[in-house]
Amino acid sequence: MKTIEIYNSNKKAILLFSIYTAFLMLSIFFIIHPEVFINPVFNSTVLVIGIGIISVPIFSYVVFVTTRHMIKKEVALIISSKGLHLNPKKWNDVIIDWESILGFRDTMIADRKVLIVAVTNPEYWLLREVSTLRKRILQFNLTNFGSPFNICAESLDIKKDDLKKFLNDSLLFY
Repeated sequence: MKTIEIYNSNKKAILLFSIYTAFLMLSIFFIIHPEVFINPVFNSTVLVIGIGIISVPIFSYVVFVTTRHMIKKEVALIISSKGLHLNPKKWNDVIIDWESILGFRDTMIADRKVLIVAVTNPEYWLLREVSTLRKRILQFNLTNFGSPFNICAESLDIKKDDLKKFLNDSLLFY
């Protein structure tokens, strides 16, 4: 088998881009026409303009980041003969070799379809991690789901069932 790269999906980014752009336009409208928004809660045009001035840079930044995410597709998962490389942008050196993987199982986390990557020695991955935040995330996953690693299939450019079948086939092949 050859090396396969699976990218992040843009569906969610497009939806978020639309929402954030609408909020950006509303913030600009707060600055241009503050009198439209005068009510018992916002009883001063200065308050409405202030909210608009604070909101414009925030939503401009978020629209910029979302646009960059839509334009630049990022690799989320690499499947190779060496093993499974989860989130290669954040964890350059973490490749779960095929010998360490026991299998893959489905679960739901907060109404999201997730694949749990069952590994032989989960404590090894906790000890290996140097980032405190990532170590806590891995510990949380291990405590709640029995493995430090999971793959949220909804954020990928592949369907969950296809991904699970491909991962199981790769596990058998390697």
